Amino acid sequence: MQNNFSYPYFSSRKKEIKDADMVQRRAKAVFPLVSPTYVESFYKTYKPSDYNLKSTRFISSCSDKITFIREMQQFPSYYASRFKQDELTVPYGITLVQMKKDKAGNCLENSLAALAALYANGYTNSNLANVRLKVEFINNDTQESDAIYYMPLDHSVAITDMNRGGKKDIVLDPWLNFADSKDKAIARYKSVYSDNEIYEARSWAKYYFSQALNRMGKPSDISNYKINQNIVLVESDTYTPEQLAPLQKFASEHFGDLVIKKDEN
Repeated sequence: MQNNFSYPYFSSRKKEIKDADMVQRRAKAVFPLVSPTYVESFYKTYKPSDYNLKSTRFISSCSDKITFIREMQQFPSYYASRFKQDELTVPYGITLVQMKKDKAGNCLENSLAALAALYANGYTNSNLANVRLKVEFINNDTQESDAIYYMPLDHSVAITDMNRGGKKDIVLDPWLNFADSKDKAIARYKSVYSDNEIYEARSWAKYYFSQALNRMGKPSDISNYKINQNIVLVESDTYTPEQLAPLQKFASEHFGDLVIKKDEN
């Protein structure tokens, strides 16, 4: 994904989008995370002569912190002595605490901050989602879809319905600094991914499909298939809504600055 270091314009007049934008901005303010990916892109793009000298150790340090944060999320019991009980039992509890301490994070950590801000402000029909390339193989003979692959494009966001009682159709992306409707967010992602990134994801899907055909004893040649592709958001199934529910209390109690007061709207 290409980094442009600009602040995408905010044009929607819908109250829900404006509220979502305020939430993602609050998440960025409370969790001012340094992204090693952004730092690396900045030095390589604007100061290539200073890259090795000034940034290598800093980027490595941030990357190590992020690795540690994600490791703690996966193995909380191993690090139990470092945290309080509620930080261990609430989904993403130890992650948020360590993020606040280390101030390092890429898109996943920024999305977790946005999710916590959503829950702290009462928007509980919210979750994480991954940006993926949907690759569908249409059989030219039957005109039916024989396989669909959702290939990862290495980007995470928070999604919500802002408690409107419908589908989660609003995207909060603190890493790219915007909140917008799902359709408009996907349109943005189509412009920020390079042709090479899309080509690579599609190539892997073609490889997996040819292998699947081979296992079924069918010719692995996929020239008889039409390939449709599109960027989509796939909601995380790591936790159920019931498991995420305690996050609202945890986020508001441990990170009170995430709560937006009525007079701030």
